[in-house]
Amino acid sequence: EQQGSLKVLPVETLHAAVADEYLSLRAKSKDKHNDVAIVCPTHAEAAELTHALRERMKEKELLGGDERNFTSLVSTQWTQA
Repeated sequence: EQQGSLKVLPVETLHAAVADEYLSLRAKSKDKHNDVAIVCPTHAEAAELTHALRERMKEKELLGGDERNFTSLVSTQWTQA
């Protein structure tokens, strides 16, 4: 915590704060594609964070143009294979 590597945040502001930090670090990065990663403990958490990050990127006009929806297949885990 003293080095600034650990931050304790309220749950209500967590996703927005992580999105802001991610965009800040990406702006400072020399390699715009590989220097910064976000790790989430669950798929649900990743989905919420992705939504917050996309909203921030739209606000900063880093994402634009037409949005597209894609169908994805999700395992139903009906078999043990």
